[in-house]
Amino acid sequence: MNSVCKELFRAIHEGKWLKIEYRNKAGDVTNYWIGIKSVDVGKRMLVVDGLHLGFYSLEELRIYIDSIQTAVIIDGTYCPINKSLVEDIAMHPDKYKTLFDNVVNLKILNYLEMCNRLDTTPYFTEYELIKFLDRDSFSAKEYTLNRAQFAEIVRNFSIRADKKKNATQTGNIRVKQLAMNVLSINTKKGLYPLAYKKLNLDVKAAKMVPEESITICTEFMIDGTHKENIRKYLDADDYELLADYEKNQELIKNAITKYTAGKAIVDDMPYVIGIGMDIIVDLHKEYQAIVEMYEKKNVTFPVKAFFGDLLEKPRRIKSYPIALIDNKINLDQLLSINKAMQYPTAYIQGPPGTGKTNTIMNTIVTAFFNERTVLFVSYNNHPINGVFDKLRSLKYKDKTIPFPVLRLGNTDKVKESLRYIRELYKQVEAINIFEKTLDKRKDDRKERAKQLTELLKVYEDYIDLKERKETLNRLIEYHDQSATSAALFPFEMDLQGRQMKQIDDAISAKPKVTENDALKLLDRNEEEFLQYLYYVSAKYVKRLSEEKYAELRGIINNEDSDAAVQALNKYISESDNVRKLQRIFPVIITTCISAHRIGKAEPLFDMTIMDEASQCNTAMSLIPIIRGENLMLVGDPQQLNPVILLDDFTNRRLMKEYSVPEEYNYRTNSIYKVYLASDSVSDEILLHNHYRCDPRIIGFNNKKYYNSLLSIQA
Repeated sequence: MNSVCKELFRAIHEGKWLKIEYRNKAGDVTNYWIGIKSVDVGKRMLVVDGLHLGFYSLEELRIYIDSIQTAVIIDGTYCPINKSLVEDIAMHPDKYKTLFDNVVNLKILNYLEMCNRLDTTPYFTEYELIKFLDRDSFSAKEYTLNRAQFAEIVRNFSIRADKKKNATQTGNIRVKQLAMNVLSINTKKGLYPLAYKKLNLDVKAAKMVPEESITICTEFMIDGTHKENIRKYLDADDYELLADYEKNQELIKNAITKYTAGKAIVDDMPYVIGIGMDIIVDLHKEYQAIVEMYEKKNVTFPVKAFFGDLLEKPRRIKSYPIALIDNKINLDQLLSINKAMQYPTAYIQGPPGTGKTNTIMNTIVTAFFNERTVLFVSYNNHPINGVFDKLRSLKYKDKTIPFPVLRLGNTDKVKESLRYIRELYKQVEAINIFEKTLDKRKDDRKERAKQLTELLKVYEDYIDLKERKETLNRLIEYHDQSATSAALFPFEMDLQGRQMKQIDDAISAKPKVTENDALKLLDRNEEEFLQYLYYVSAKYVKRLSEEKYAELRGIINNEDSDAAVQALNKYISESDNVRKLQRIFPVIITTCISAHRIGKAEPLFDMTIMDEASQCNTAMSLIPIIRGENLMLVGDPQQLNPVILLDDFTNRRLMKEYSVPEEYNYRTNSIYKVYLASDSVSDEILLHNHYRCDPRIIGFNNKKYYNSLLSIQA
């Protein structure tokens, strides 16, 4: 599905007008606004209401889809949704396959894109269109526009649509929206619009019409500095009234007045306001990369897994030698590293205190040892800062290893990175590299890697059998404690007899695998490996002196730090430059959000590793996932979910509008939970050994949340 068809799909389902460039039979290109009425798939033709932007004339047109050169959704417009067409697309996707391929996937992406746009704190904006409207004489139903007002709004919307179409960057998008006040609170700092209806331009009727649904602002920014929250004005018990605002509007007004002892004055007059929202990343162009993957049939395994398109377990790539910083490691961690290196998707459940950071560190070092590039991300700075600090502090004897890892992010982080690169380059200048010190004894390591893989497979089978036995025990315990019918008696006997015996026999037949068995197949000479790491890291950084990096050296040595930051961000926005940069820094660390600055939205890294994936929201997490051929998610679904500002009412409306299944619910799921629900063929590995807390502290959590599967080593 190309970008034009993607926009057509959105317009049909969202009820929006499109701005198009249309080439007629004579070869002339004309700009139109179109509202889609029907689709003729066989003729690849649309029946539309067309607004000519030169004369502002409206007429019904029949246009060919293949003659549409460009198309972009016009935000803030209203077009009646052809419900029979939407239902037909949903019920007969094969009929529309030549236009809208992978309809279900596209609905999920559009839903997540809209959630991302609304998951932010709004604020008042001096919207220039307001001055063309009599904001105080607005009826609650509509605002009829005169010809001058209509022309000004069309002109303004067209300019915004052109800016969106021509945008090269995907970050820091400012969205403006006309709205009708439904209920506001007059605070000391200013007006807090708790509830409003978005105003959209009904092009055909030349009117501004409010949406049927009400938007609830649980948070609102006043004067750019002061954030208001509804919990300041509503008792906790009354907060639930917001779930059905239209039904409870009078109760909400009374509750606010009562809770604030009459100090908060509520205002429910319908007048026009300007609402602004700052979108950190516009996901429209990011997600277009996924659409193009399916169109070109080169979809990465992580993207397939996200949409539940993996029908069988992927074959392992090959046996990679595992390289460890030290031998402080257990079998679960080794198994996790091995899975991440061998398979395109790996999910690691790391409860607190089980060594997930150690696992990530050794996975990154192993990837580097095997000459694979890594994008390491998390939603927040804290976890990735910890790993970065440890990687750049590695020691060989009394010397710091110049490990080639680059930390990118916001302006301050990029400034730090520029200083860090200069220091690193200066450090390696005096290091003489001899090829014999870089001998990795590859054949020996490959053979031992195969043996280690087989050993870890035995351990994995043993863990699987133990978990199956635990499941049977819980099932038997449940039946013992509940009154079951006589018809289930044979089933219970089979559980306790034949099935339990089969598992016990299989466990007994498995050889016991220990950490020592695994460590025998790894490099035991830590000093030798750290020496290798020291010199090969220096070799990578020394590449900066090559002629092809003259532009990059100029950026790094620019004394104007602000200009250098701008130049580096521009440099890494090009995918070819990212590939060049990976020859020096094969490991790049940043946040999920800042990953959009790294090249185009395409697979640029051998693997993406995401830490605290159970606290990463689904929409933003796809940015770094798109950029990796393989994926390792590290998280714990028993921990806190992502912080989401989008209200439940709006989320449910969007889910219904796009027919999105519950496993993709933006409010209730993290990216980790989405993958566990969608990918039925890949394995999840639990890090069993807990090293941090006193048994009396972790014991309760172990029993309640982890089914007593944790082995407490503290």
